[in-house]
Amino acid sequence: MFHGRTVLAFTVVAMTSLLPYNLFMNAHEYFYYKLRNVTDMKGTEEDLYSAVTRGYWNRSRYGSEPTTELQRTYEGWFTVTSGVACILGSLLNTVATNKLSNGFRVLTGHAIVILSLMPTLFYTFIDTDEDQSHFFWLSMFFSSISSFGSMGLIGAGITGLAATFPESYSNPTSVVQMQMVMIGQAVAGICTSLLSIVCQAATANAILNGRIYFAIAFIWTVFSILCYFCLVRSSYAKEIIERADDHDRLLDNHEDDREEVDYADENDQAVISLTPMDSSPLFDGWGEIMEQIYPDIKA
Repeated sequence: MFHGRTVLAFTVVAMTSLLPYNLFMNAHEYFYYKLRNVTDMKGTEEDLYSAVTRGYWNRSRYGSEPTTELQRTYEGWFTVTSGVACILGSLLNTVATNKLSNGFRVLTGHAIVILSLMPTLFYTFIDTDEDQSHFFWLSMFFSSISSFGSMGLIGAGITGLAATFPESYSNPTSVVQMQMVMIGQAVAGICTSLLSIVCQAATANAILNGRIYFAIAFIWTVFSILCYFCLVRSSYAKEIIERADDHDRLLDNHEDDREEVDYADENDQAVISLTPMDSSPLFDGWGEIMEQIYPDIKA
């Protein structure tokens, strides 16, 4: 049976699991403007506004001015900090799998992403030219904790939830939840790249570009939370989760029985091992095989 809402919810939440990483990676124009060379930019506020509106706000981005150290190291530091945060989030998710519910881990990941996007969006309204290093390292911090919550908690959580659904859910007119999780994560980078292109086409102002860019990402994350609530509260998902819980309880109740059976099997194996076994050599049939290949050998 096809459940369109379930498929859509899995896809949206899976996209959110990789949204922050691709989001910060594709915000080139905004971060290059924030980290540009401001030591030679003297003038009145009207002159600076005119430069921004005419497209001269980011000349170092296009090679007419040398890039700054912060511009050159942004992507490298971002990759390192986000990668480490993702590893820590995955380790935490692994340790807390049996202690914290899937809903708590996924919703906590969403909350972390929202808390990281809020100050990032707030910084689009603040002039950071006086302390670019401060802005640089705060951006690294926000991007890393967003990766911690998204890839470490949301990604692992939604994958684990998809794994509880039966394989029989797939039929010629539907798709498996695990496949939709993989598809959602795959298209997350494409969607953020398209969002960056659209924002750059909509305005030449780098600040307004970043403001729209991160605002849409914030709205998407809130939408992802709503999709997850719809997913876990749907009657079909509740039925599947209850089956999984009953199965786990059944396994726990029969754990002692399995241990007794294993112990009995070990004793039986010990008795059986006392009986004589066929000890024919491994290469008994080797001569016959060689005779069939080389008939002259027999002669």
